[in-house]
Amino acid sequence: MQIKAPTIPTICKIVREWSDIELEKGYTELSIISAIPTNYKPILRGVARAYAGNGIISQIKYLYALKQLKKVSIKQVGEAVKGILELIDGQSFFALASLAKNATTIVAKPK
Repeated sequence: MQIKAPTIPTICKIVREWSDIELEKGYTELSIISAIPTNYKPILRGVARAYAGNGIISQIKYLYALKQLKKVSIKQVGEAVKGILELIDGQSFFALASLAKNATTIVAKPK
């Protein structure tokens, strides 16, 4: 499967799926392993959303990707997640959001 740079609506879908991941604050390797049954579904759904994108047939692509992802190894899923995070480029998005926020404070400066 090939994942393209996601659009903002697709990023929102990915983040929505990944927000269901539950990890304890003081997690250990054992607690992460015991959380796999709970967390693998939202991880796979997020990866499938990234693959599906936000087009007309995105739901069909999402369901296809989800089915295919159930056959891959954890290592492959990890590589997919890393690739998605690189494509999302959170630092650039944060810089844009910060710039926009600063612009609004300059424009809307109280007198």
